[in-house]
Amino acid sequence: PSASIIVLGSFDPMNTMHRFLSMLNAFEAWQAVVAGIGIATVAGKGALRGIIVSVILWMLWIGVQMSFSLLF
Repeated sequence: PSASIIVLGSFDPMNTMHRFLSMLNAFEAWQAVVAGIGIATVAGKGALRGIIVSVILWMLWIGVQMSFSLLF
């Protein structure tokens, strides 16, 4: 389930905000949190720090995907 449900009635794939919302997926957010806990465990740091790193990397990945979607 993605956040694009917010604009379900008027979803426009050419709208940048609508594309961003469609990339925000609850399962991917959960995966980022779990990966962050794993990163923190391996690095010997606090769980919050690992989660922050993981979520930042996830947001950067979404940015890369949006950049490529604008090109094609």
